[in-house]
This record gives sequence, C-alpha cells and structure tokens, in this order.
Amino acid sequence: MSHLGFFDARYLLLPPAAWAQAGPITEGLREVGWPFGPLRASPWFDADRLPPPEDWQESPAAWTRIQSHARVLEEALHVRAERVLVVEHGVRFAAGLGERWEAVIAEADPRWTGMRLYGGRPDQPIAYALQRSGLPRLYRSLRFFF
Repeated sequence: MSHLGFFDARYLLLPPAAWAQAGPITEGLREVGWPFGPLRASPWFDADRLPPPEDWQESPAAWTRIQSHARVLEEALHVRAERVLVVEHGVRFAAGLGERWEAVIAEADPRWTGMRLYGGRPDQPIAYALQRSGLPRLYRSLRFFF
C-alpha cells in the first residue's frame, strides 16, 4: 500500500548547523523505506535572532525548539493540512518503516488526533503525526509559552 500522500504537510526541522545536511538526511530516509514523500526542510529559529523573553526560565535551545514547532504547525493550519508529519533533525528511523507504518495505522483508532513516532525525552529529537483536528490544540499549547 502506498502512503505517499498520507501526510499532505511534511516538515524536517533543522538546527542552523545542520542546514547543509538536508539532502543527505532525506536521502537516508529512502534507505529505510520512507513511504511518505519528501520532507520540507524548515530551519530552527536562532536564539540570537529571536531571543527568549526576559522572564523565560528554560534554556535558549528550548525556546527556539518551541518556536520552531509552533511555526510549522501554524503553517500547516494556514494551508489547511489534513495530516501533518513533523520530524526533528537527529531522528533515526529503522529499515522497514513502510511496513511498520501500515501496522501502526491499521491498529490506530480511526479518530486519532496525534501520535508520537519517535522520541520522548527532552534531550531526544522527536517525530510526530497530527490530524487536522489535533493541530489547534498542540499549536495553542505551544503558544502558551510565548
């Protein structure tokens, strides 16, 4: 089964130091059987260009990470994407991703609004999928930090 059009918005978040690696990263996805079509490279916000507010209690890296995710979610809302995939630089998918995705989506509740595909610890890159119904809630939760 082809999943090429399953996500109508697909983003790869890259820190400034990794921007030149966008090509090799997307080429590596083909090696694991990437079934979703190309990712659109989107640069992380730079804390030097967009510093956190004076009362920000976390690291500048946390600030730019939140800003970066909010920006791609805002874009997905603006273009009225139905299903969105967000992948941070550093996520490592194993071979056979296409087959595993078929099993995941077959077992998922048809009313799913979001799912984490990779990561979970604060120091780990993440990948997640959202349906349109889950976009506003996650976007608003990220905007809470601004």
